[in-house]
Amino acid sequence: MRTVDADELLKSVRESAKRAEEWLADCKAYHSAMTARAEQAILTFNECALRIKNAPTVDAEPVKRGHWIYHPDWQADGECGYECSECGMGSDVDYQFCMRCGAKMDGKEGDQNG
Repeated sequence: MRTVDADELLKSVRESAKRAEEWLADCKAYHSAMTARAEQAILTFNECALRIKNAPTVDAEPVKRGHWIYHPDWQADGECGYECSECGMGSDVDYQFCMRCGAKMDGKEGDQNG
């Protein structure tokens, strides 16, 4: 399973439906067979939008992101050399995740996410 931003997906489908409606207007001026295809495309986009709107949801949490703050003075004193920017836990290794709070350590100092 993967989570998606249903609002953005719905927006994209609605934009596609709008383009199909514009295409329909152009088709009516030229050929009736193309008009039928454009009308079917609009119905398909509207069906997709309805399915997205009615799709079941999951309780997902945003990924907590942080970074390791290096403290050379701590290491010189025999302590842990890194501190989690999210919870303050000390570590002697700059792991990919904080073992206390679970923050993913891919942020950079000064980032809004970390």
